[in-house]
Amino acid sequence: QNEPDKVAALLVKKGLCASKLDGEGKSAFHVSASRGRLDCLEVILSHNVDITSTDSNGFSALHLAAKNGHPECLKRLLQERLPVHSTDSHGRTALHHAGLRDSP
Repeated sequence: QNEPDKVAALLVKKGLCASKLDGEGKSAFHVSASRGRLDCLEVILSHNVDITSTDSNGFSALHLAAKNGHPECLKRLLQERLPVHSTDSHGRTALHHAGLRDSP
């Protein structure tokens, strides 16, 4: 069984919330975006996740995809009309994170 199938099974059969934070302040939604798992992100997005949710550091999925250099996840998240001007706990937007990533 591949990762997207596992995610779908947890969301449907177990009734888990993909944006619920675990003990480390992370959610399946945020981990998928930060690791560039577009396949898992697609499954999660199809289950009405709160796309504006942030992790314990104030990062949205958009921030995490930008920060970790995952353009395909960024593109998909932008299709969901995520608020691009939202800031993390340090006042940075996803664009700031993308720029910081490319800095020497």
